[in-house]
Amino acid sequence: MHNNSLDRERFREIEQVYQNAKIDYFGGGKDYIYYNPVTDTGLLSQFDDFIQNSLLKWIDPVTGENRRAQKTLVIPSEKSQSGFVIPYKYFHAVWQYYTYQPKRTAFELKEKLFIYLVGNQFGETEKRELPVILQQDKSILGTLLSSFLDTSLNTNRINEIYGKGEIVTAYQSLYDYIKSTAVGSQNYLQQLRSHFSILLQAMPEKIYG
Repeated sequence: MHNNSLDRERFREIEQVYQNAKIDYFGGGKDYIYYNPVTDTGLLSQFDDFIQNSLLKWIDPVTGENRRAQKTLVIPSEKSQSGFVIPYKYFHAVWQYYTYQPKRTAFELKEKLFIYLVGNQFGETEKRELPVILQQDKSILGTLLSSFLDTSLNTNRINEIYGKGEIVTAYQSLYDYIKSTAVGSQNYLQQLRSHFSILLQAMPEKIYG
């Protein structure tokens, strides 16, 4: 839902009526739903329109050069009332993002894991890896972490949402560290934080809209 589509009082009414629905707000041209030429993801222009023969301008993140190109993200269709349809690739990536919100999920998981680890104060003699500890402790975090570490699902999901190899690489590096490193290892918390930070920084969107 666009931030400017209704007044704030109406927002609260809708949230009350649809308490079991997930409502995401966007606006200002910076949310994932807006087209990003660097990652070739998103649906809308900075002016909240579907992109049809639009002139896009951006800075190449590798070379730093100014880039520009004409872009159309819709397909003409006589069967649609709007006169066009959205290609599956672009719609599916946006749907996946707002369904799973990977950056927010990763950030919130990181915060919960650090609260757990600091609270339990595992020493250098701890030889178990974090997933093993959580499973044996029967912590709800074990289920959350297991879902996060499902590489067959999440690698495909990241590719669909971002289309950027560096994010998959950062995710895989974090996965390897969590799965193979004992919690009692030297500088475990610092290294775990570093791996999470690299992943989160590689994701271009805001954590919270």
